Amino acid sequence: IGAKLAERGVVVVTVAYRLGPFGFFSHPALAGGRDEAQANFALHDLRAAFYWVREHISGFGGDPLNITAFGESAGAINLIDLMLQDAHAGRIAESPFRRLISQSVGGSLVERQVLADDRERGKAIAGFLGLEGEVTAAQLRSVPAADLLRAVEKLPADDYPDAVVDGVSLADLPLLLARTADLSGVEMILGSNADEWLMYIDEDAGQGELNAWVDENAAGQRSGLFRAVADAPDARHALDRLETARNMVCPSHFLAQQINARGGRAWVYYFSRQRPGSGGQTLGAYHGAELPYVYDTHDSWLPTLSQDRAVTRTVMDFWTRFALKGDPNSEQQPDWPVFMPGSESVM
Repeated sequence: IGAKLAERGVVVVTVAYRLGPFGFFSHPALAGGRDEAQANFALHDLRAAFYWVREHISGFGGDPLNITAFGESAGAINLIDLMLQDAHAGRIAESPFRRLISQSVGGSLVERQVLADDRERGKAIAGFLGLEGEVTAAQLRSVPAADLLRAVEKLPADDYPDAVVDGVSLADLPLLLARTADLSGVEMILGSNADEWLMYIDEDAGQGELNAWVDENAAGQRSGLFRAVADAPDARHALDRLETARNMVCPSHFLAQQINARGGRAWVYYFSRQRPGSGGQTLGAYHGAELPYVYDTHDSWLPTLSQDRAVTRTVMDFWTRFALKGDPNSEQQPDWPVFMPGSESVM
């Protein structure tokens, strides 16, 4: 809901794209020419939307040469995929956007399936639908949407629809693209919240779960990780901090580092505002907590104090200043330097 953001001198466009199995699906029957879409339809939707914006935004008072993309969670990782693919292909100058705000990146930069794996997943879904043997694209397209959704529910519980390395819309792992692409001219804000993962961790998680996580993910860094979370109030909050770091904070810092090292400019934020009262204590600075501060759309189910209003003005100022100028800094706000590893350069 972008009305209040638009009052600050920007044109706000929100776009829809296909989700779940409609946006992230592949199957051998969909194999076409080298440049045809065979997977990652959501990314193609988003690219088409931004091309539409570039073509038509002047009719709404916008500047087609000054488009900032911004998204949260899955939206953030999808936009990063698009930007890195353009940079890898050497067409960042022709990209519909090179200025990006990534809020709580909701996908992996280092772990993605390849097209062959995704096709096997698609074959499993087709099997759940009763489609066997030589399945055709026409058969797949004739499946009612409700049936497809019911079939997807039969996949493993940890199945997450995400962009795959298909060689067309995503050439390689985002981590590798970031390490090799020319990122000249890219401007980006990246950030995460203090308690991104807390709501996803069982309330009764204790030291045993924390030990198991460290053993599974970084056994060789055990002592350092435990020192890093020594001030957490309990094992559940320590686990939240480690999950948040692994999935969001560290990938964002890495990408910012690569952008600043490869010809672009990137700024990093850390959002820690926790609402007062029992609700705020339960949720912390949860996944999505920053969104009401970006749009000034605070809900009534959590208290909104004068401090929250002040933070809202600050966030909106940074976001709109960045969209207008490619730099969040202004005389009205504290100085926000580009991200430098090892320095106190996180806002």
